[in-house]
Amino acid sequence: MGAYDVLRQAILMKKPCIISKANEPERKICPNRIGDSPHGVKNVIYYQYAGYTSHPGGLEPDGSSANWRCNHVDDIIQVRIIDEPWHEPIQKPKTRGRCVVDPPDAEIPY
Repeated sequence: MGAYDVLRQAILMKKPCIISKANEPERKICPNRIGDSPHGVKNVIYYQYAGYTSHPGGLEPDGSSANWRCNHVDDIIQVRIIDEPWHEPIQKPKTRGRCVVDPPDAEIPY
């Protein structure tokens, strides 16, 4: 099963994941949406609660809306679903940008 399928399954099950990108340490995430970007690239938007981040200053405390991230699915070389509590920001933003504008089907929640 590829990264896209595992992330999609995690979204439907509302389960956190550990992901890895090439030459970077692992990140713990809660995937939220997966689908096409405005440019037709498969993206995933997720809430990151632990692990490596390339953002200057690192992660904000768990619960911060600043921990939303967007990645190209093709950049994720390894993903596995883990049995940990779900994390999300204390206050959800009304919009999460244009990371994913076209979810693939109605099963995936917005």
